Amino acid sequence: KVRLLDDPNHSSEEFLDRLEVSEGDGPVDALATALKKALSPSHPCLENLRLMDYKVRILDPESATRAATRVMIEFKDDETNEKWS
Repeated sequence: KVRLLDDPNHSSEEFLDRLEVSEGDGPVDALATALKKALSPSHPCLENLRLMDYKVRILDPESATRAATRVMIEFKDDETNEKWS
């Protein structure tokens, strides 16, 4: 679920919630695709972004499967060739 306040298509001062689901080649690709689907109506420039790479870091390995993680995702804008993470 993505919560937006600055959506130009939404005139209210309240937050706009968008719920999207997606499939992908793994969980990070599915997340990236769902985020693009949710954010593209108000930010069309995101249509040009493509998932390039990601890294997963376990922040507290002693917690085993309950460990907090950090995921760094790198995108590339196919129009400008800029990279974003």
